[in-house]
Amino acid sequence: MADICVLWDDVHLWGLMLRRALSAFELPARLVTGAEIGEGLLREQPPRVLIVPGGNARAKARALGQRGLGEVRSFVAAGGGYLGFCGGAGLGLAICREIMQNLGGDITYLPGRGAGFRVSFPIRLDPLPR
Repeated sequence: MADICVLWDDVHLWGLMLRRALSAFELPARLVTGAEIGEGLLREQPPRVLIVPGGNARAKARALGQRGLGEVRSFVAAGGGYLGFCGGAGLGLAICREIMQNLGGDITYLPGRGAGFRVSFPIRLDPLPR
């Protein structure tokens, strides 16, 4: 398997720019579809990193389907690399938000000047023995 896989569904101009950059740096990459990921590609032939270039995050999620989204979650949870930008970053944040909510926390976007994210989750602290 290639060290780099690129989710090629709904990539638009971002995908073309990424492909050109990878080529310029002589980094071989395999273009994959959401359907291939849903069929277990990341589990059976894991790359070092899955790159998800821009486009529409909803369209990417639709292309992956529930199985594919689960495969990406499992891949990242097992230590696989994920690099998303534009729509790919949105998809990554949605996956992270789901993981955080399962842990009882949340990720919140803070719009405006100096925009960023707030990550919150509960921590249970038992009292120290006396």
